[in-house]
Amino acid sequence: MSVGTIVSFLGTGIGLLSFITSNFPEKDNSGGAGGDLPDVRLFGEGGTFLGGTYDPGHINDGAAGVPVNVG
Repeated sequence: MSVGTIVSFLGTGIGLLSFITSNFPEKDNSGGAGGDLPDVRLFGEGGTFLGGTYDPGHINDGAAGVPVNVG
């Protein structure tokens, strides 16, 4: 093996390790993702205001996949 081939293998290995560590996090990063639900406003074709929902509710941190009752 030539020196260039060895350097190429090392560079490829370091590149793969860097890619894996940056694209596959070790821990769950969903903490702090909760918050207020957005206000919803509905407009008709002519731009007339049809209705809206204001302060519809709150989602707790880590509530992914949990049904949320929106009032």
